[in-house]
Amino acid sequence: MICFSSRERSRALVLAFLLPLVLHVRAASADEREPRASLPARDQLDADVSLVPDGLGTIFVPALEATAPADVSVVVRQDGKTVAIGSLGRKIPVPPGHYTVFVGAGPIDARASTEVDVTEGRTSDVAPEFGVLRVALVDPRGRPVEDTFTIAHVTSGRSYGPFTTVAREGARPTIPLYLPRGHYSLALGSNARAEEGSFACTVVGGEILPLKVVVDDGRLVRTDVGEADVAPAKGPWKLRWVLAADGSLGSRSNQLGSFNGQSLMIGGFTKLDLALDTGRHLASFSLLADESAVGILAGSGTSTSETPIQKLTDDVRAELAYTYRLGGVVGPYAHGMAMTSLLPTRYHPGRALDATTLAPDGSVARQERFQTGESYRLFPEMGPLVLQQGAGVGTAFEGDVVRFALRGGVAARQAFFFDGRYPVELAGDNLRLQQIGDVKTFGAEASATLGMRVHGLVDLDSRLDAFLGEDQFGALFDGVGTYRPVYRWDNSAAVRLGKFVSLVYTFGLRRDAQAIERDQVAHTLRLRFAWSVF
Repeated sequence: MICFSSRERSRALVLAFLLPLVLHVRAASADEREPRASLPARDQLDADVSLVPDGLGTIFVPALEATAPADVSVVVRQDGKTVAIGSLGRKIPVPPGHYTVFVGAGPIDARASTEVDVTEGRTSDVAPEFGVLRVALVDPRGRPVEDTFTIAHVTSGRSYGPFTTVAREGARPTIPLYLPRGHYSLALGSNARAEEGSFACTVVGGEILPLKVVVDDGRLVRTDVGEADVAPAKGPWKLRWVLAADGSLGSRSNQLGSFNGQSLMIGGFTKLDLALDTGRHLASFSLLADESAVGILAGSGTSTSETPIQKLTDDVRAELAYTYRLGGVVGPYAHGMAMTSLLPTRYHPGRALDATTLAPDGSVARQERFQTGESYRLFPEMGPLVLQQGAGVGTAFEGDVVRFALRGGVAARQAFFFDGRYPVELAGDNLRLQQIGDVKTFGAEASATLGMRVHGLVDLDSRLDAFLGEDQFGALFDGVGTYRPVYRWDNSAAVRLGKFVSLVYTFGLRRDAQAIERDQVAHTLRLRFAWSVF
């Protein structure tokens, strides 16, 4: 049984009236987003009206912050054994004796420690042998960034971390660290002893040191003293526009709107994404243009050209979509998209050829002689042009690391080839070309997107669009005829080498029309110089 003195019984009566108010004040402090210093040590002690059983004394370690991290604690040990575990700013009852008090988080030997003697009926105040280092990583504009840092104690060499900051909407990107007083080295990355990208700082017992570490393109620029701003709340509008130039090695086959073979290319790339996202309503517009026109070529398959100047990659894609998300997750959608090539496509023969063009029904449309040094029209400007409008049900998710989208429904598709043709076979000096007729049809569509972004260094993206025309349902379900789905599968993997430089690998697999027998394949390895306008 625990006995209380008359003085303590009087305090208990007062506690009955004051405790609700004290709890309300403490709860209000815990809910505040802004980190702030705690009350003076004497005020903290007076505010703690907890009862202490007879025969015990108490240990009190003042708090430096109004709200300490959940993993920070006060551990009281005697002869290597833990006697009690408490919180900063709260009395810890223990029997009289000599103790070692450890304050901080993590392993005991990594915490600040103090020797203290406890007397019965008295409170032993412990002077803080620890300090608080608040670290925030920001860009040169002061905006929070996600990155990793590590801290090492200069004298002992002990490392703390690595720690990873966050830059989520409405969040404070500060990491509070409770450390023994002393001199420390802070470095970006997981190597606390890195010679580059590090700086020295001093943790003073009983004090809080807020630091803003300015990081630019993975490099430590400078450090400023002061609190970091809360990550700004994102509005409903989202805008991103990237301009890029690249040099690349590519291999292409069975392409309709560009060169087939191996090539060393120089080109440009731009991507615009505009969205209005209110949670339930999502309206978006995207535009992608991938162009290259100069290269050192090595023809293959149906190509004999070694002309260094001609169109190589010419891919333009635009999409306008609206999704109504029930519960902010899944719901009906409607969209329209267009795919085309801006520049005309021409064939450059490396030697004189007899060319035969077949009509869509297999008859001979025309025969002609291709002469060396000349170029011959395959597709005009804006050809081929594919339009597709669809509606159905879809869902989408975009997090800090993973993003995905999935949708399916019915669609109408119009493919305009403008009497265009593409090379099918080269046998000796005889070239056979196939003309493609325009197609207007209804059917089913499906689309799947999966992406991953890792610490802003690696970005993986994959998108598959498929369309099944009404004339293909019999081939699919009855096994009659040849089933040739219309689809487009684009993949990319980008590794960031610098602030504006990335190494990008792209792989594309597609069929633009059901009449095309072979899949169109494209591999490209690019050194890309990109700049984000927004």
